[in-house]
Amino acid sequence: MTKRFLIILVALFWCNLTSADETSNFEWIKNQTEFSDSLDLISDNKGRFEKLIKSNISTRSFFDFKDETLYQRFISTFSGPSDHIKYYEDRRYVVTSGCMAHACLFKGLVFIDTKEKYVIGLTRHYHTEPFDLEKVRPKSEDLLIFSKTHKKFKDLPELFLESVDDWIKRADDFDPINPQVIRFVGNDDKIIDVTNNWNSQNSLETNLISKIMTINVIPWILMFFITLVWTAGVTFKPNSMGGRESWGPVNFKISILWWISILFVFLTKVSPFYFIIMVPLSVLMVSAASGKAEVDHAIKNRLPAESIMTRMQPNTEALLPSLLYYSVFLIILYFANDFFF
Repeated sequence: MTKRFLIILVALFWCNLTSADETSNFEWIKNQTEFSDSLDLISDNKGRFEKLIKSNISTRSFFDFKDETLYQRFISTFSGPSDHIKYYEDRRYVVTSGCMAHACLFKGLVFIDTKEKYVIGLTRHYHTEPFDLEKVRPKSEDLLIFSKTHKKFKDLPELFLESVDDWIKRADDFDPINPQVIRFVGNDDKIIDVTNNWNSQNSLETNLISKIMTINVIPWILMFFITLVWTAGVTFKPNSMGGRESWGPVNFKISILWWISILFVFLTKVSPFYFIIMVPLSVLMVSAASGKAEVDHAIKNRLPAESIMTRMQPNTEALLPSLLYYSVFLIILYFANDFFF
């Protein structure tokens, strides 16, 4: 009885040690600053990155290579040219990638959640048959995604899928990543072909991007059309559009600020929906600056208050303060957009 108790005690002690070591590796990868790329990580003389990966992915063999485990194949994809380590959301998520030394066609990407303490791996491979071996097919470029935490492909976090998409887009032109078959190994250790799911996901993203682009075009068209018509009115003052009385110096200055708004959105790539704020605010700033200029002119020349309503203000008067006020607003808008979005 005493011997059995000791065995249980030692086993519990060993489990606690293993769990503590695994937790410490997650904390280490989150807080470390000594390594900057994936090759540095596997060169760590304490082997912390390798221990973290090994304890958090399947121990099964890699395809039909019975003498090579999934871990061995995966860790080897970080032995060659490396990628920078990227951190997201206050260093909660860690992403890096690499390729196999002397065989860079074989690539790997790792996604680590240091809060929930799990690892998702992805490897690009060739010349292998499916795990089930019954569906033999010609060699192709495949991706294998694996996780000991997630049972289904659809459960994978959005940030992981975005990281993979970014990884594919950043691939070299001489070695583009164009997977033909994508498989997923979940926490039940079953191999699932998720190529259709992957294509559906990409199709949804493409459709969403297309819809967003279409929506963004609408404010562009409206703003450009209104500004063009406004500028035509200011320049030619056609009778059909109200004549000279309707297109005075205030409208001239407004048209200048609207063209600046269009240029600002185009160069900074901020949302064109900001035009909704820019249009009324530019009108307000020009009106305020022009009104102040009229009052200052009347006071300086000792003119009666009625002269403010009858004087023909020069086009460029109050233009400089209008530009100054509007520039300050655009700078604030730019940094606020960069900070929040």
